[in-house]
Amino acid sequence: MDIDEARRTAAERAGFERVRVENHMRIDLDDEIPPPAWPDGISMRPAAIDRDLPEMAAASREAFRDHWGFVDEPLEQVLEGWRSWVASLGDALDPTLWFVAHEGAEIAGLGLFSTRIADDTSRSYVESLSVRPAYRKRGIALALLRHGFGELRRRGYDAVELDMDSENLTGALKLYERAGMRVVRRTLRYEHVLRDGDDLATRTLGG
Repeated sequence: MDIDEARRTAAERAGFERVRVENHMRIDLDDEIPPPAWPDGISMRPAAIDRDLPEMAAASREAFRDHWGFVDEPLEQVLEGWRSWVASLGDALDPTLWFVAHEGAEIAGLGLFSTRIADDTSRSYVESLSVRPAYRKRGIALALLRHGFGELRRRGYDAVELDMDSENLTGALKLYERAGMRVVRRTLRYEHVLRDGDDLATRTLGG
């Protein structure tokens, strides 16, 4: 029995149930990246953290409402979490790699890339990719990915990686595969209910 099988067996014996599978995905930037095709009316610019953070936090909160496991919080609390996250990124934060897709003054989507993975400056990481519901199915997410991949390749990065829920309710796996990413590792997620209560997390689309 390998170590992973032993861990799974131990977790299940302890009453844990497998609830999700998480994918670690990667794209190698050794080939040309197709240029982004921005939908009519959509423009892109790098984020200005000091100015944009409140609107970015609000847009991300809206975009992730229908993602599995989402738990709603007051916007003020969400914004404070974003401020803490930005501070925690330290040197891995490069605002010129945080891309804001917008239509006029409205944020449509966000593609946020960091500059390294565990002190490896040859790889970048997709910190967050989100599109607000009203702007979906127009190709914005794919354009954000391709713009980011192309810029990172231009800067000399070898690869881009991300982690995502394999059963993402909005079909993100197909999007990432279309963008050229592949699954390189899967992680099983287990949960154990200690006592019954109200589940506040999103489990299905629309609820």
